[in-house]
Amino acid sequence: MTCDKATLLRLGIGAAVLLGAAYVLFPAFQAWIVAAAPVLLLLLCPLMMFFGMRGMHSNTSATDDTQKVKPIKRNPSDEP
Repeated sequence: MTCDKATLLRLGIGAAVLLGAAYVLFPAFQAWIVAAAPVLLLLLCPLMMFFGMRGMHSNTSATDDTQKVKPIKRNPSDEP
């Protein structure tokens, strides 16, 4: 996941849409949603950083041997 302004803007708009949908779909919780919305939107940044960093570390593999150097087999008669 890239961390640029466009991505963060899309995540913020998506969170606002989710909060708006919850406000409309759950009228019994409208007061709680209005009170919690600013806090939830402010927590969006650190939560995305946490899960983004966690995702970066899970992509590395301990069994990846693409960086290992293999020895070159030489013929003993080729040495001076």
